[in-house]
Amino acid sequence: MFTDYDRALLERVFRKLGRLEAKMGLLDDIKAAEDAEGVAIQNVLTFLGTLTAQVADLKAQLEAAGQDPAKAQALIDEITQHTAALAAAVPAAPEPTPAP
Repeated sequence: MFTDYDRALLERVFRKLGRLEAKMGLLDDIKAAEDAEGVAIQNVLTFLGTLTAQVADLKAQLEAAGQDPAKAQALIDEITQHTAALAAAVPAAPEPTPAP
């Protein structure tokens, strides 16, 4: 039914299909790593926001106690700068493309 040429052609197609499936698996691995990195970056941004709020609370306590809050404000400014730099360095997630 199949000629030697047909068999050879089918073998080549199946080999190429196997390589393509391996590459697709690699793309899935890369996407998973990228997703994990995005979660880690978001966690850092959340932490920095929480830290800023805590230092702002400390600043308010210092002011209420009649102490100079300048160091606390300087720390708030520094954390805010680092947060903005990190947020600017991370590209926004692209909109997913709809499935055909």
